[in-house]
Amino acid sequence: MKKIFLALAFICAGFISQAQTSQEEVKEWLSILSSDEMKGRKSGTYQMLQAAQYIASHYEAAGLKMIPGQDNYFQPVSFSNRQGEKIIDRNVVGLLEGSDPALKDEYILVTAHFDHIGISRAVNGDSINNGADDNASGVVAMLTMMHNFKKQGIQPKRSIIFVAFTGEEMGLQGSKYYANNPVYPLEKTNVNLNFEMVAHSEKLGKRKFYLTGDTYSDLATVIRSSLNGTDWELIDDPFREMQLFYRSDNASFVSMKIEGDMKYGIPAHTLCTWGTESHYHRPNDQVDIVDFENMTSFVNMISKVSLDIANRPAQIKWTSDEFSRYAGK
Repeated sequence: MKKIFLALAFICAGFISQAQTSQEEVKEWLSILSSDEMKGRKSGTYQMLQAAQYIASHYEAAGLKMIPGQDNYFQPVSFSNRQGEKIIDRNVVGLLEGSDPALKDEYILVTAHFDHIGISRAVNGDSINNGADDNASGVVAMLTMMHNFKKQGIQPKRSIIFVAFTGEEMGLQGSKYYANNPVYPLEKTNVNLNFEMVAHSEKLGKRKFYLTGDTYSDLATVIRSSLNGTDWELIDDPFREMQLFYRSDNASFVSMKIEGDMKYGIPAHTLCTWGTESHYHRPNDQVDIVDFENMTSFVNMISKVSLDIANRPAQIKWTSDEFSRYAGK
């Protein structure tokens, strides 16, 4: 783990200094999280603790506030796996406080899971499922956002909660736990932007991404407006039949019933560039097949989009209740 601890030292020493996150930084962060030393980041392992500590070091470097009443960023999580074994792990939670007196008590929830599936039967001699795209790439999107805001001296109007979830691969366990035990009130949380698998462009093409459940709220419209002046395109969800909207951590917040104006949870969507590439849940999900040019452009672009969402006067709203078939009535 020598290179991981060296990376921590660089971060704490103020290594990050440019106005936007560079391709070299993206590659470094992704390489550390998906290295063989992390052994596939299976929930409940020592490597997940190391990954959580690495993510927390970025939170600290970016100036995020720790969990209220704690001197760290860790929300303990426990659950049982499919074999009935108890898993003890943690979510990593930090807050960038908003600047507008009228809006800072509203929250934008930015999330990505940092677990993967660990070690499995070898394929071509390799048994470590590194999870570079799934989902170290989503975590790097979060890290980029917080570092870009820090570098540029930006304090959004609304507060932004950053959460790296454990247990997604075991049934959305970390996000379910947060939804039932929120560090910050869900009734004041405006929207969940969840990042999952944003490291590839082979199938969709360059500068294209999609939003799961894109017809359920006005978020897609808001994002497209924010993309004006960029070379990125938000395309319609090309995989509706796969029901990806219900298969990532955003679903934990869709299914929450909250008192007040929101009938079912909060608008919650996953942003993705995966286009059915064959590295999904396989040992070849490694950094050497990542499109770093496209990914770096994505993570910097999404910082701007997220800031626009945090600063806009209106909240994100549901526009269809079709999702309620999942949430229940």
